[in-house]
Amino acid sequence: MRIPDDVSDCVAFLCVKKGDGSYRYGGTAFLIIIHTVESPYSYFVTAKHCIEKGKQEGTLYLRLNTRDGNCEFVKVDTDWIYPDDDAIDVAVLPIEVDFKKYQLIWLPDQMIATDEIMQKEFVGIGDEIVISGLFTSRYGNNRNIPILRAGHIAAMPSESLVDEATGKPYFAYLVEVRSLGGLSGSPVFAYLDANRVIQGRAASKAKLTDLDARSAGMDQILLLGLVRGHWDNYSKSSDSDFSASLGSEKINQGIAIVTPIQEAMKIINGEELLKERNKSDRKLRLQKAPTLDSAFDTDPPFTKRDFESAL
Repeated sequence: MRIPDDVSDCVAFLCVKKGDGSYRYGGTAFLIIIHTVESPYSYFVTAKHCIEKGKQEGTLYLRLNTRDGNCEFVKVDTDWIYPDDDAIDVAVLPIEVDFKKYQLIWLPDQMIATDEIMQKEFVGIGDEIVISGLFTSRYGNNRNIPILRAGHIAAMPSESLVDEATGKPYFAYLVEVRSLGGLSGSPVFAYLDANRVIQGRAASKAKLTDLDARSAGMDQILLLGLVRGHWDNYSKSSDSDFSASLGSEKINQGIAIVTPIQEAMKIINGEELLKERNKSDRKLRLQKAPTLDSAFDTDPPFTKRDFESAL
């Protein structure tokens, strides 16, 4: 499969600034846009553990590509929002992005793999996935250079796993792909080939009664979730069979854990951020409201305090 280049342009790299002025890279974030009638609202999404571990080392920055061919380190001064459930490894950051300055593609909410779309598109075990994110051994000298890793859905989130830190259950996809440090927080996309076979029939034939544009014989990409982690095996290894001392070596099992994107959307569409969007929308509507041209000046002028109270 050939993945559109936009998939690489939707991510930013998470890093912390060290004492010598250099940066240490540790994770990936991606941008989701929610459109209202009045305005678009942007949110960075990543894994919560990336934020928590980064804060322990210093001030967190987002490294963003700029349209002039370079990059810029943007200091994160505001707090990320976490789920109420401690076992869910998601963090969301409301942020304003200057898209004229930064070369950053946002993911529209129409790409979100909701439960309804998952059922409608028959997404399941064996479907192809692709991950876009940070490879710490080659992050790019002058600008972000994300890597793409491809694999398949190995298991659906039908049975819970256990979060080691809290002992609480959580649900996740398992995908057959070799994840590694730096890919935490990366977006995971389901790549749906129009010719893929579903239970012995081509997808296009399996949905002949579906008049939606998705079923018009076109490939599509859905935002499935974000990388949480992977499993390792530990084995004894040495440089020589005659070595007297044996060291422990981690071996990646090739199965990555993917948090469903619905967990991030619960925050983005939750009461706190919804209230902020509604407040901002009301303010924009008042700013756009026409001035009444009545010559009767019987009412006192509309003051700044009146404007603020109207919000």
